[in-house]
Amino acid sequence: MASSALFDQDFFNRLAHISISLRQRPLNGTGRHRSPRKGSSVEFSDVREYLPGDDIRRIDWNAYARSEKLFVKLYLDEREMRYHILIDTSRSMAVPKEKAFHTLRIAGMLAWLILNGGDRADITFLKKERSYTTKSYIGTSSFFPLLKELETAEFSSQCDLASSIRSLPLSGSGTVFLLSDFLPPPEPLKTLFEVLAEKKQAAIFIQTASREEEEPETLFSEAYASQLFKLLDSETDASMKISLSAKLLKQYHADRTAFEQSLLSTALRYRAGFVKTVCGEPMEKFLEDSLRLGLLSSPGR
Repeated sequence: MASSALFDQDFFNRLAHISISLRQRPLNGTGRHRSPRKGSSVEFSDVREYLPGDDIRRIDWNAYARSEKLFVKLYLDEREMRYHILIDTSRSMAVPKEKAFHTLRIAGMLAWLILNGGDRADITFLKKERSYTTKSYIGTSSFFPLLKELETAEFSSQCDLASSIRSLPLSGSGTVFLLSDFLPPPEPLKTLFEVLAEKKQAAIFIQTASREEEEPETLFSEAYASQLFKLLDSETDASMKISLSAKLLKQYHADRTAFEQSLLSTALRYRAGFVKTVCGEPMEKFLEDSLRLGLLSSPGR
């Protein structure tokens, strides 16, 4: 498997033993996951148009003879999962630029795990106006076209997450991975979860943070402690002047911790997943945290 700007071959090798766990049971499609509906693997249900990566043994040749189009058979007890990877492309997600790179690597890794598990994935770049959704991908052979889509991402807009997600045509039940720094904090947080629940989507929220957001102390030194600094809001271009102090840093950490706790508690209330990842951390750290939280599962667990 070739490498790309986001991944190298060694990382793909380490991904080989990880798989996505089911956050909800699928209701339609084909695949390797068991549906709660009664039936057997030979009980015919429906057909849909053939997509690259589908098992050619499922092609309905009778349907082809009638329409000269390829269709695959669907069965009652085997259903594929549909995953939507939603990426916040607001400007704060690229400050610093390493945050955007880290976010895209997380998205690409999730896409690989989904496709490698035999499920279906699409990517949506959330924007203030006209969010863009890629075509639906299935099969590992479609991974690099998907990765090329990720590499074209531009983090340059503002974004109201709830409004953007509400406008998406998420058809059927599925699972959503939402990647965002959640800055500025959406109000109220529960709206995000309610919108996804209305669309019958299980939700996993992935908060990406820069090292500077985690440890703003690293941006300053004692020599500058008495000076005024101008802070610029990357979303609105609003600015303010501050004087660094231990009290101010303490308040910043307290407010940030309270917000993240609110994200977590709201996710738990709506039976959603939540995990945080920080730029500069190895991808394995994200995998370990996701495994520990039950968002991912490895074979044999």
